[in-house]
Amino acid sequence: MAYGPDPWTWTRSTHNPIIDPDDGEEFQIHFISVFPWKGYYFMLYEFGWIEPLLDSYVGDVRLAVSRDGEIFRRVNAHEPVIRRGARHEWDSGFIVTSSDVVVYGSELRLYYSGQAETWTMWPLGDRVAKKVGWPQSVGSIYPAQMGLATLPLDGFTGLESRDQEMPAIVTTIPIETSASAVELSASVSRTLAARSWIDVAVLGSNGEELEGFGRANCHHLSTDGADRPVRWIDTGHLPSVAEPVQLRFWIYGQARLHGFTCTDRSE
Repeated sequence: MAYGPDPWTWTRSTHNPIIDPDDGEEFQIHFISVFPWKGYYFMLYEFGWIEPLLDSYVGDVRLAVSRDGEIFRRVNAHEPVIRRGARHEWDSGFIVTSSDVVVYGSELRLYYSGQAETWTMWPLGDRVAKKVGWPQSVGSIYPAQMGLATLPLDGFTGLESRDQEMPAIVTTIPIETSASAVELSASVSRTLAARSWIDVAVLGSNGEELEGFGRANCHHLSTDGADRPVRWIDTGHLPSVAEPVQLRFWIYGQARLHGFTCTDRSE
């Protein structure tokens, strides 16, 4: 990666390569898409490997994130964001995402290119299909097609209970909340009233729940959405305290937590 103030002045990143297959489980990486998202940099990268039975290069799309745009960390590297299609589907072999993610209403649209499993790497000798009059190129023998994958807003990844029965407990890093009117919202999915929901508590510097901001005071988050407001019995704002606080989420049933946002509503 390189960056600069104009198209003619470039500085190489000292962290190159910013993602390296030698550091992960994939065999090769050729294509990536990087874009800013809510204070982070998200990377959709090609996770490629050699399928041993067909001796074919196959791949899907997975996720890495960065706070500064240079140091990226894989997120759930064992789980594709866009999975290959089933056997005999048009995208069952190798897929590559486009350079941009489109926000459309309440969903994210990820356009991608896909090829079937019959794609056998670059044409070579007997591996080239015998098609009279066709040029010897991969694109003409095994054509790529365009697909569309959709996600809910913030739906790139999420946290959930391991067995989707007993609650998962997640505690954040310390957060500054000195402003007088900071609202907390959460991006949640797969909720169901009285079955799958999320509660939030606010912890002080001693790790204990602040009065009025405990789990028992929280209204259940039991409706899906990218910006569900978190409210306690007496307030819809985070406490205004001098020291940083931590948020603790309880995730019940099949509910999934995709993210949270703190918004300063003070004048």
